[in-house]
Amino acid sequence: MRKITNKLYEKKHRYQKRKEKSNNRLKTNTNLPRVIVNKSNCYNYAQVVDKSGKVLAVANDLKDSEGTKKEKALRVGQKIAEKLKSNGIEKVAFDRNGNIYHGRVAKVAEGIRQGGVSL
Repeated sequence: MRKITNKLYEKKHRYQKRKEKSNNRLKTNTNLPRVIVNKSNCYNYAQVVDKSGKVLAVANDLKDSEGTKKEKALRVGQKIAEKLKSNGIEKVAFDRNGNIYHGRVAKVAEGIRQGGVSL
């Protein structure tokens, strides 16, 4: 039992370190709005936050029921890109929020690029 808790603690600790490192790098090195990606076991979320902390756009796939999780993540990226274009934002910084840039997180970024916004 103790071995399992140690592994879970180490996994959480690695995630927290990745999150802290990426957030510090984005907050100090760029003045662009950030696209923050969150994911749960079922859904994908993305929101755009400017330097002062104001939320500019939000997209998720809560009502989207067709396709795989990766296809839904791609559509979330496209939705957020549409909202950014309507607000006149052409370039953003991508905040993966401690998640590894793979799978659904990468698909959200791909959807944003397909929507015409550069990362």
